[in-house]
Amino acid sequence: MKKQQEEIVQLINTNQQNQKCLQPILQQDSELIQESSSEQSQKITEIKSQTEGGFEFGDLLEKIGQAVQTKEKGEKMYYVLWQKRSNGIIPKNRWVNSEYLMKHDIKALCYYLQRKLQ
Repeated sequence: MKKQQEEIVQLINTNQQNQKCLQPILQQDSELIQESSSEQSQKITEIKSQTEGGFEFGDLLEKIGQAVQTKEKGEKMYYVLWQKRSNGIIPKNRWVNSEYLMKHDIKALCYYLQRKLQ
């Protein structure tokens, strides 16, 4: 009986030591996962910046296309066409909301609305 108790105590101690050894390894694993996921998101952003148009990428507006109102939020969305970049890449056109246009190119938005009202 005493021998069994000693074995149980020894197993508990061994288990605690194993857990202490595993904690730094698990922490390192989670840090590696975080690093790799942030690297992936950075690569995705770089790929997006090469193809998708946006003022944040230094693109200029060619013109604002049609506008639609979304049902869920009632937000007005505009289809934006971008000018060709100096490196020859034509950025992807995309839908943007009115806040985005007001923040980055209010003149183009005002010109678009003025033409629609005439």
